Amino acid sequence: MAYAPNNNCVFLKAFAGAAAGLGASGRFLLDPLAADFSVPAQMADAYAQQFDTSWGGAAVTKFEEDAIFQNSKAVWENHSPLENSVAFTPGSYASLVTSVIALVVQSNTQVAGEGVDPNACAAIAGVDTWTFFGPVAVPTTFAPTSSQNFVAVDSTGAGQVTINAPSPSDGQNLVVADWKGNAALKPIKIAGLGGFTVADPGNPGNYGSPVAISTQGGVASLKASSVQKKWLSVT
Repeated sequence: MAYAPNNNCVFLKAFAGAAAGLGASGRFLLDPLAADFSVPAQMADAYAQQFDTSWGGAAVTKFEEDAIFQNSKAVWENHSPLENSVAFTPGSYASLVTSVIALVVQSNTQVAGEGVDPNACAAIAGVDTWTFFGPVAVPTTFAPTSSQNFVAVDSTGAGQVTINAPSPSDGQNLVVADWKGNAALKPIKIAGLGGFTVADPGNPGNYGSPVAISTQGGVASLKASSVQKKWLSVT
């Protein structure tokens, strides 16, 4: 079922963090079958929907965006998921989400109280800025600009989506996310430009161009290395 976020970045940061914690924490992943990860992806989706609902229409700083990802990942690291009877229902995460939001907000308050701008990282254009773009729908080949570094993809239509990663600045970020949870059926391709190769989302130790997100709700989180001419996988 489609979900329309109140804040796209809040939803995606919560989703990506929960998916990492639920699906990969403490594990050396060796399963190449995308469909085998559908359960943690669906749980992360439910968590992210509740997080976005609880956050509501409040503004979010760059620091808070990072804190949402990190804390959403941390609460599921080395922690069992909820039972299947409740794990796919957003409301089941309401109490947990309220506490995570409290930690995120108070951390932001502490930073601001020290006189540090919680949006200061946004001053490094194209490197640490995070700008949502999308959803990109099929069929298309899309080349995000250096400032469009959080790209959501809807692959439910006919055709293929290919994201052409831009020729980057060193340290530049790029996140590509399966927005509609259809990548297991129709993988999302990511191609490097300018001779760059890309870390395979299913096997980050391997590089190629193009590679594919083929897990339901999958996310490729990348950082450019000009020296290696690679888009490296980051968590």
